[in-house]
Amino acid sequence: MRDMETAAEIGAFARIVEGVTLDYAEAEENLLFTPLNSMLAEKGQFAQFSANHKECIGLLKKAQQARNVADAKSHLLAAMRILRDHFGNEERTVIALAQETFQPKSLQKLGEAWMERHADAQAPAAA
Repeated sequence: MRDMETAAEIGAFARIVEGVTLDYAEAEENLLFTPLNSMLAEKGQFAQFSANHKECIGLLKKAQQARNVADAKSHLLAAMRILRDHFGNEERTVIALAQETFQPKSLQKLGEAWMERHADAQAPAAA
């Protein structure tokens, strides 16, 4: 990010991060949160994880719309901090809960569903 000198460059990067985050959030909520919804809701976690997704997307959009470098960078850095904290919290709670809750075969199916969703993104571009 240090190499980005204009609001447009930061906005372009934020657009890429937004696309990845939207795809990640949708897959996570559909493949992982929905099956764990009742357990996460009991712990008050599900709403917080979804709120993190929305807050992060909002900040990334603000970074794209910012007219000056300081504002664009501030919004982008805030979004990245949220994502970093979000991933850490997921690792400690959601992933641990999934491992405790699901049988190994179910976890395998979730992994396969995730890979299937992302097969197009991993396929080499046709020449």
